[in-house]
This record gives sequence, C-alpha cells and structure tokens, in this order.
Amino acid sequence: MLTQITDVSDLFWNWLADACEEIKNGRDPDYNYFPDEYLWPIVYAAVMVAVISGGLDPEVAKTVTLSYQNEVGKNRHYPYEGLLSVYFSDISGKCKENNQACYPENINAIIRYIRRSLNSKLTVEDLAAKAGMNPRRFSSYFHKTVGITPKEFILREKIYRAKIYLEYSDMDIRMISDLLGFSSPSHLTNTFEEITGICPSDYRYYSGYDF
Repeated sequence: MLTQITDVSDLFWNWLADACEEIKNGRDPDYNYFPDEYLWPIVYAAVMVAVISGGLDPEVAKTVTLSYQNEVGKNRHYPYEGLLSVYFSDISGKCKENNQACYPENINAIIRYIRRSLNSKLTVEDLAAKAGMNPRRFSSYFHKTVGITPKEFILREKIYRAKIYLEYSDMDIRMISDLLGFSSPSHLTNTFEEITGICPSDYRYYSGYDF
C-alpha cells in the first residue's frame, strides 16, 4: 500500500534525495510511496538538477521532464503514481545509457560542449582548440577514445537530440531541423534515416506514448 506524503516533511526530503541519487545513477527509485501531486514541481526540478549534474544532456533532461509535466495536465484520468513511475523509469534509463560511456574528463568536457552547442556550426578546429590540441592530434585522440570521429559524434548527437524532440515534443521536422543546424528538413530526414534506418515521421509514430 502506498504511503501518501501530505506535507513537506523530513520524510519527503529524505525520499527525494534518495530517489534523485538512484535516478542519477541509472536505477529506478523506491516506489513504496509517492508525494502528493502539489509537490510534483519540486520533484521534477530536483530530478532535473540531479540528472544534469550526473552528466545527462540538459536539453534531453528538460525535454523529457516537460513532456511528463504536460501529460499530468492533459491526463487527469491517469493514476498520477503510475505517471511518475513511468517518468522515473524513463529518465533513469537515459541516465543509465549515458553513464555507460565513461571517458577521460577532457573528452567529457568536449562532449558537454558539443551537447550545449548542437545548434551551432561545430568544427574540429574549434573542438581541438578547446582541448588544447592541434586538429589532427585531437581527431586521432577522440577517435581512439570514443570509437568514432568528432564529426560522426556530432552527427549522432544531433540525431539523438532529434529523436528526443520527436518522441517528447510536438515540434515539426522543419523546426527540429532549424534548431539542430541542418541545412533543410530533407537534410535532417536523410541523415536521420541513414543513421537509424527509419524516417523521422515513422520514428515519431512508433515511439509515441499511450498514457
């Protein structure tokens, strides 16, 4: 039986701290009880801060979280404990995927920069300068460490971000294309299909949530 927390007590804060730590490390939190719905904004904000501090792409964390917050308002018939459980499982799964890639801090710093700058024109020369290396040495080091070239990594990150937008937002292809710096919607569509094997519209259709 779920225990309802009806005030902002030490019990709530202790539960929230434990839940954030578990989610950040890619694990589902304790589902023995849930906070009342009026405390959800605190939960969402705390989880977002935790997962971003743990290395999850801030834009991914924000987009996923906002999609669930919107579902709360649209689906009052859906049990809120269930919706929060799905959110926790979803965001912890993304943290788990992210945590599986452990790189040296200098590479992690470059990756964080790439993720913050996906709507900009990123060049190997700029990344190399930030890493304090010449472009040729940087490209070789990045490839050896990550397993793909910097250009391939940037493209894959853009497609991953596009998947997040397709799955968790109602942005159309043109808007996503502009946001991620593609030259046109067809450029995004062709690149998306080349990397994922499926076109963006089909991806959105098959990955849609049925709350």
